[in-house]
Amino acid sequence: MVALSELESIALTLNHTSIAPFLTYLTNTASSDKSPVRRQCIRILGFLSTTHDDALSPHVFKMISV
Repeated sequence: MVALSELESIALTLNHTSIAPFLTYLTNTASSDKSPVRRQCIRILGFLSTTHDDALSPHVFKMISV
């Protein structure tokens, strides 16, 4: 849970130019990664969508292709 809190605090500070690299990091989970890791990445994507609505529009395709 500490890692999740850290990712949420990072997500809150993102600007338009730092969203893409952060999404790349989150979506770079492999099918061999453990389920909890993948589940938390999806949770952070949801958190991003509530905190950065319109800024995520260009990145929606990448988000849903996870």
